[in-house]
Amino acid sequence: MNTRRKARAIAGIALSFIVMGCNQLIQDLYKVEVERSCQGCDLRGVDLSYQSLGSKYRISISNQPLSTDPQGLGHAAPVDLTGSDLRGANLSHANLAAVVLNQTRLNDANLSQANLTEAQLVDADLRGSNLQGADLTEANFQNADLTGADLRDSDLSTANLTGADLTDALLNQP
Repeated sequence: MNTRRKARAIAGIALSFIVMGCNQLIQDLYKVEVERSCQGCDLRGVDLSYQSLGSKYRISISNQPLSTDPQGLGHAAPVDLTGSDLRGANLSHANLAAVVLNQTRLNDANLSQANLTEAQLVDADLRGSNLQGADLTEANFQNADLTGADLRDSDLSTANLTGADLTDALLNQP
């Protein structure tokens, strides 16, 4: 095989790996948006700023009947991202109300100004994450690692911080 053919073959293999990787990310994002569950997904570095992953109204795309719970017709359950990898993700200004982020890796993630009301972050890894100005009302950070996290201007008064590691976290001064 001549040099030109070898180069094309190598480029083709590299491109197929890139496409396969993109396809996996697209599949995972599809799971988040449509299936509302993406446990153990690799969403490193994804930009979901200003997105709504919390409870919201939906139109059913399946044969399943729409919800008629007290919150309204077609009200979707919050997204379940248990065990997912969101290191370095941009979730600033995102609606993550009641989202399940248990055992999720959120190291160095940007969650500034995010709505994390009633979010579940049990055993989550939030080392170095930016939670500045986030709404943490009744969020559950039980046993979460918040080492070096920026929590300034966030209200932690009703959050569950039982067993959470706040070593070197940036907090509002009393």
